[in-house]
Amino acid sequence: MLAVLYLAGVPLLAIAGLAWLGRVELGSGVSGVGRGTLALWRLVSTTGGRWLGLGLGGVLALASIQARWDPDLTARLGRDWTPLVRALEGDLPAAMQAVTPEPVLWLLAAMYLLGLPLCIALPLLWWGGSGRHRPAAGITLALLANYLLALPFYVFAPVSEPAWSGLSQALPALELFAAGLTPDLRFASALDNCFPSLHVSIAFTAWWFARRAGPRLLARILLVHLVALLWAVPALGVHWVTDALFGLAFGALCAAAAERALFAYEDPGHGLAP
Repeated sequence: MLAVLYLAGVPLLAIAGLAWLGRVELGSGVSGVGRGTLALWRLVSTTGGRWLGLGLGGVLALASIQARWDPDLTARLGRDWTPLVRALEGDLPAAMQAVTPEPVLWLLAAMYLLGLPLCIALPLLWWGGSGRHRPAAGITLALLANYLLALPFYVFAPVSEPAWSGLSQALPALELFAAGLTPDLRFASALDNCFPSLHVSIAFTAWWFARRAGPRLLARILLVHLVALLWAVPALGVHWVTDALFGLAFGALCAAAAERALFAYEDPGHGLAP
């Protein structure tokens, strides 16, 4: 179910998004997806691009392996930070879920599932199509940092999703979207891989680079998505509020570190230079 949703939904939404954004600013449209893909392929074909691609692919593979072995690893280490987070904030996820109407939960669930890949696809396709390789490389490096630096938290400071923790009254609201969906999400993220929230940190990373590199409309859309996500992840029962707030700080750290590592700089007219 989830694979079909991603394979069918994400490309269609990316094309629709680029077509709409393109008519406003660059005129990219559907052809912008093709140009973006070609430009990104040229970037990946360079030595630096290949290393970035291999690094990100390796970290994603490592994350999948960690998710598979996570229950045994957590049991061996005997660590669980969930009670600490619950004591710190109370049952905020259940309270936020209770005041969110069910139709809104449906909308938030769709945004949660599709927002993460779109946060990655839209900026990369946009910048690739216009030959902006520096921000494309920057966000790729930042994604690598997000996944790589989050793994130690997931191993040594595990926090369980509220809806599955036994410490919250929040329900697993993603099941409203599609019953039995939760196990499909576990291929790269175990149930106790909550702190920090990668959905929030990656959304922040995407907004950071869009704000710096443009276009402004894309940055505004990503900012709206980020703000909505801060409500969505607790209301859906997939994160504590603490996870979301630390996700903001984590995303800022990864974005700034990636930008600094690439010696990116401000161009007064165009944001990040190509």
